[in-house]
Amino acid sequence: MLEFFQNLKLKIKVILLISVINLISTGLYTYFTYDLNKDNKYKSINEKLYLSAMSARKFIEYDYHDRIKNSSSIGIDEYMKKLVELSDFAEKIGIEYLYSMVKVGDRIYFTMSSGTAEDIEEDNLDYFFDEYDNATEALKNSFNGNTPVFEESVDSYGHFRSILVPFKNAKGETYIIGADIQMDYIHAEMREIIIQSIIIGSITFAISLAIAIFLFNIIIKQVPIIQNGLIGFFKFLHRETSNAELIPLNSKDELGEMAKMINYNIKKVEEDIKKDDILIENITNLTEAIKEGSLGNRLDKYGSNPSLNRMRDEINSMLDNMQSSFGNILDVIKEYSDQNYVVSVKQEHFVDDFKELIDSVNKLGKDISSVIVKSGYDSLSLQKSSNNLAEYMESIKYSSKTFTKELNEAYYQFVDIKKYSLDLAVKFEKILFHTDIVNKSAQDIEKITSKLKIDDEKTKLALDNLTDDSKFHLEHLKESLETTLSVINNQKLFLEVMEQLIAKLNEITQENTKISQNTTTIVDELANISARIREDVVSKNFIGKENITIFLQYIDR
Repeated sequence: MLEFFQNLKLKIKVILLISVINLISTGLYTYFTYDLNKDNKYKSINEKLYLSAMSARKFIEYDYHDRIKNSSSIGIDEYMKKLVELSDFAEKIGIEYLYSMVKVGDRIYFTMSSGTAEDIEEDNLDYFFDEYDNATEALKNSFNGNTPVFEESVDSYGHFRSILVPFKNAKGETYIIGADIQMDYIHAEMREIIIQSIIIGSITFAISLAIAIFLFNIIIKQVPIIQNGLIGFFKFLHRETSNAELIPLNSKDELGEMAKMINYNIKKVEEDIKKDDILIENITNLTEAIKEGSLGNRLDKYGSNPSLNRMRDEINSMLDNMQSSFGNILDVIKEYSDQNYVVSVKQEHFVDDFKELIDSVNKLGKDISSVIVKSGYDSLSLQKSSNNLAEYMESIKYSSKTFTKELNEAYYQFVDIKKYSLDLAVKFEKILFHTDIVNKSAQDIEKITSKLKIDDEKTKLALDNLTDDSKFHLEHLKESLETTLSVINNQKLFLEVMEQLIAKLNEITQENTKISQNTTTIVDELANISARIREDVVSKNFIGKENITIFLQYIDR
């Protein structure tokens, strides 16, 4: 369906569109006219019902319900008289029924009711205190309110729109006066309103459609002229032609004014496109220069397109920033080549690759500064280690000399002790030999004295004691001499071991002396390296130089 509509000619499309718009407008007009008339009709009906109910109260008389106590309060003659009067009034004003009701407990009773001519003829009437079995909730609730209630209900009498107006009698009891209109009457009124609305809408639709088609036929003749002008203009926009043709239409109507406006814009766009082409050519030349590495050129042409001009300004601003930043980077790198690592590239507002480049250059300066600071501290550590090693080697040299001296002295002492021990051992061996001779002589003396006959007991006892004591002391002396000789022999063995140990220590001492001499050379070289590193660190400018310089000066003190 959409494709079919798209393939139609413009005239048919416009006529269809006008028809649809008129049809929708007519339909809406008809609907709103009906809705408005319906509201007015219902308002009129409600007013009629309200006035009827209020008028019925006069026919029923104001004190009528004051006298009602039970089903015998009103006589049949009085009731029928009022019923006839109320029925005549209802017929004259076009009301189906007028009635009044009271509520006793949960039951509702008629206290007055009109009747149609047919009801009176067939004696199909509601008499005084007849119970109403089809009471709606609205009717029941109306006894508890103070305002009129409208409702639509269906009962054995028919389909009605009703009003229920509550009143109070002299005793304060509520009674209802109601009025009914047949819904068939209302529906008939609504159908009449619908027919009137449709007729008016149809006439309006036909007139507006005829006028629209007449005006369109006048206007449509000028459309191809504008159409051809626009086609030529779009060809110019798409670069299919080098110039745009103006629309040859000089009428004074809206289409003529439209043609003038289009012609003005054609000229303006033609001029603007040429200016934009010049700017685009300027941009192309600039990009070629940028490809070759030149950032000094700028865009000096302006276009008519605000977006192109904004792009021009942005490109120039970008080149200014890039040239400034590249210059800053080159200056920083030059400073780095001159061993000045304190400077850094300004970050500004760059992102992604350019930001990464700037961060990398700045990080390089920081990393080099960190390496130099570390070298400075390493030189201090190296100097400290060299000094400690030199002090340690001096201590070793001194200890080695002292140890060598004392070792030599000990060696000569051990040699003397060894010689003395050998002489002493020989002497003790001789003493032990003579001790054995003395011991043997003592044994011989003992044998001789045992053979002597001595009568003097004291002399004999003294001689025995002397023999025993001599024997005892000789044995004790022999044991002591043997022990001493054993000690001397062990000392001889110890002295031989010590002599070998001293000789070995002497060799180690000589080797240590050689190592000490080599270590001293290393210490001197370490001191030279440390001094060169310090000199190199002090000659550079880097982040943290102030702290490391203060520390170096403190160490030097």
